Amino acid sequence: MYDLVVTKHAHEQYCRRVEEIDRDELIRRLKSELRLDKPPYYLFRALNSWWVCEVSGKTVVVVTCYGNGHMDIPKALRWAKLHNDRLRLDDDAI
Repeated sequence: MYDLVVTKHAHEQYCRRVEEIDRDELIRRLKSELRLDKPPYYLFRALNSWWVCEVSGKTVVVVTCYGNGHMDIPKALRWAKLHNDRLRLDDDAI
């Protein structure tokens, strides 16, 4: 079984892009939705949001949250990498 850690950055991004929530409650919700008998792929969907994680030993470290928009995040990330660009998910993005 893997442990789950949510970084401060991932928590802040979730609160900014989805909803304000206590960090412990966010971890509880993620744990209830994820199967931690094996690590998720580095980019995964949970709580209707896209997340990025890293695995270190037996710990899954959630490093950021892309939110719950309708964008196909995996496809957008591939495009951004191909064009040496970045995704901008802020409300004021053009």
